[in-house]
Amino acid sequence: MKNKKLYFLGLGISNLAVIEKLAPNNEIFFYDDKIGKHNDLKFVHYDEIDFSEIDYFVVAPSVPLQYPKAHPAIIKAKQAKTTIIGDIELFFMQFEKVPKIVAVTGTNGKSTTTKLIHFILSNKIEQSVYFGGNIGVPMFELPIDSEALYVIEVSSFQLDLLQELEFSYSVLLNITPDHLDRHNDLEGYVKAKMRIFQNNKTENIAVLCSDNPITYSIFETVENTKVKFSCDEIKQKNDGIYYKSFNILNNFLEIKKFSNPQNLIAALIIAEMQGVDLTNIKDLLLDFDPLEHRFEKVLQYENITIYNDSKATNADSTENALKQLDNILWIAGGVAKEGGIKSLKKYFTKIKKVYLFGDSEQLFYKQIDNMIETELYKNDFAKLVNEAIRDAKLENAKQINILFSPACASFDMFANFAARGKAFKNLVREILT
Repeated sequence: MKNKKLYFLGLGISNLAVIEKLAPNNEIFFYDDKIGKHNDLKFVHYDEIDFSEIDYFVVAPSVPLQYPKAHPAIIKAKQAKTTIIGDIELFFMQFEKVPKIVAVTGTNGKSTTTKLIHFILSNKIEQSVYFGGNIGVPMFELPIDSEALYVIEVSSFQLDLLQELEFSYSVLLNITPDHLDRHNDLEGYVKAKMRIFQNNKTENIAVLCSDNPITYSIFETVENTKVKFSCDEIKQKNDGIYYKSFNILNNFLEIKKFSNPQNLIAALIIAEMQGVDLTNIKDLLLDFDPLEHRFEKVLQYENITIYNDSKATNADSTENALKQLDNILWIAGGVAKEGGIKSLKKYFTKIKKVYLFGDSEQLFYKQIDNMIETELYKNDFAKLVNEAIRDAKLENAKQINILFSPACASFDMFANFAARGKAFKNLVREILT
């Protein structure tokens, strides 16, 4: 891409990576609501730019396109019929021949599944395999290699920015209500997720989990070649856990590192489609390192096991952790999603005590409704962690689990879920090591 005019809205890590790559051969302008200048980049307010002269208007995923209110720059660009695009599609426009792409989305589990697909394929096929996107690796930090295979995580925000890009494989894990403030309602959110299948032809393959009511209902509407799967396909036998005829794990406890069976099956389906023989896959799966902040075992201290599940930003994600543990001291809070934690009541018998913090504190307290002993800490996160560990030490149970699974967004007290998870882990290690 050379001699183009690109206007960037938002200077997050994805757009900064684009600018670094394209700035030497193109004219770059930018605007950010929070940043007035940046090194040698040309800061130009959107009221001062002629969008009809801009080749590509590159929008950060965090910028609202329609809801709750379209950013003024979006309105001006649409009026000028400027191409509005995100970094994922822009990245693949650099190729003379678009490579094979595996795209993964879903409300929960997409990061783990993306990493797992990459892990299996990079160890089992001769092609180069790269991963990036919403998982935290900017697309423009990846090499350009038409013979490689790219595994990318795509959020609903990124899918909204797609224009013509097609994916070789589109994996949709699940859909539950999330980001409704950005998509107006559940219908808008589902519509955004469905864009992962846009323009796809029969030679492009859609992989959907049928266990989720919404993905089950939309299966027939997808026009691609379709593959439907269920978590019931994983079976326990006397000598281990099986997928089809393949022994993949020793026991169900090992599924913890993949968060849930859904993520594991989706990865195995893609692996098989790429010619991977699953006969000896168990040894490889045992070497997989779980994603940081996703049901991550922080440490074991005497009879106490501590888990960091900071990436659980909604109740459905927290449910995956609660399913797998007993004798839980649960730490939750932040900016609540629609419905709060009402859907988790069926797991309350597994929880010995709850520690609440952040904006959602009073909402969650009401929803717990005295069914579990609950302490409120407002914004005193350090005190909360200290007292949870103190209480765990007083427990006489053979095994007690401290689970930090907020079921909330992080933006009331932390920059993002990663910063929140690191703060939790640092406190735990300060107290116990």
